Amino acid sequence: MNILNLLKDKSIPFSLGGKNVGQGWIGVCCPYCGDSSFHGAFPMSGVPVFTCFKCGSHPYKETIKELLDVSWSETYFVLKEYDDGSINTFERKEAQAETLEMIGEPLNDIAKKYLKKRGFEPEYLEIKYKLRSVGMVGDWKYRIIIPLFYEGRLVSYIGRDYTNQQELRYKNLSIEKSVINPKNLLYNEQFVKKDFVGVCEGPFDAIKMGDGFVATLGTQVSEEQVRKIAIYKKAYILFDPDKEAQKRALKLAERISVLGCKAIIVDTELNHDPGDMTKEEVKNLRTELDFY
Repeated sequence: MNILNLLKDKSIPFSLGGKNVGQGWIGVCCPYCGDSSFHGAFPMSGVPVFTCFKCGSHPYKETIKELLDVSWSETYFVLKEYDDGSINTFERKEAQAETLEMIGEPLNDIAKKYLKKRGFEPEYLEIKYKLRSVGMVGDWKYRIIIPLFYEGRLVSYIGRDYTNQQELRYKNLSIEKSVINPKNLLYNEQFVKKDFVGVCEGPFDAIKMGDGFVATLGTQVSEEQVRKIAIYKKAYILFDPDKEAQKRALKLAERISVLGCKAIIVDTELNHDPGDMTKEEVKNLRTELDFY
């Protein structure tokens, strides 16, 4: 994919250097997280991928669509025009692990302090959600480990920085090392017992909101996740209040509505994320939406 020529020809701002752009990468403002400092990146050559150093990896073709702000048909026309063959030969990553062992130890004091500051009860989270933590060494250092289960089986996990000092707040176990691709799942779906569901972005949003709420693990929602949500009669979409997240919430609502699920975008009228809501705010919202 001749991504550099595409960006030039379509007048999409990019950067080939600077503090946020690594050597061999082309920096762009990520269209998914409201970025304005070129945290998004395409490789100059090789495998066509897109990653944002703030919010993680995203599908390559959809990222092109978002940057161009055009329809899918127009996107495919552009992709064909600039494709050098690498897109068609790129193989989708697949989960390859047969089993998976949980990492980490019981929540350490710093991790507990972080959770308490956000209004969580660490001991409760350890029991119900099986949260763990990693100390100061290793690839997952200074992270709370959030396991992902499917039918009672550990299939992947996510690490959340509890120091707020690492470059990436969230780190995902690679798809290849997972038993199931996390984007084929809805986090916490095992706690949905009604014919309607609440849909959040991140795992701590779903945990804070409680039973009945799931997380799509980002605002980028896969087709598999859309189909899982659409099984329910009604879905309350509770994404973060920022402009970009609300834009993605609207797109999700449109996608699941087509499949027969009644979609309702929830406006909390708050200026903070669901994961930072107080107990009283959560109680009031759950009552209003009939989750009790």
